[in-house]
Amino acid sequence: MKKLNSFEKFDLENFLKEKTLLVMNSSVLTDYDSGKEIGSKYRFLIWQDNTTYVNGEKGINGGESFNVKVLDKAPKEIKKPTPAKIISGIGKLYGDYRSELSITAKDIVLINSDNKEVNE
Repeated sequence: MKKLNSFEKFDLENFLKEKTLLVMNSSVLTDYDSGKEIGSKYRFLIWQDNTTYVNGEKGINGGESFNVKVLDKAPKEIKKPTPAKIISGIGKLYGDYRSELSITAKDIVLINSDNKEVNE
């Protein structure tokens, strides 16, 4: 059967709900075919995972990392690992075992030490 993954929806909001995320770095996102700059790419780390998963295991994704793509926006400067939130993200699973996560978001927001969003 073809295109079955078109009917699979990954609940990114629920997946991220009980996690603390750190954004580690940023870079320019380029189109693979044309080489043109199309946005920014951020590397995130799941610093803390308090999620209880379907099989009853807890916190199994702590220490895992993933990329977030933000189209049409220049990368924010990341000087050190910084707490951050993903704004209006859409997650898609891929890979042979559906164990890889691809996220495209409207933006990311950095969070300061007082747990307040940093406006740029």
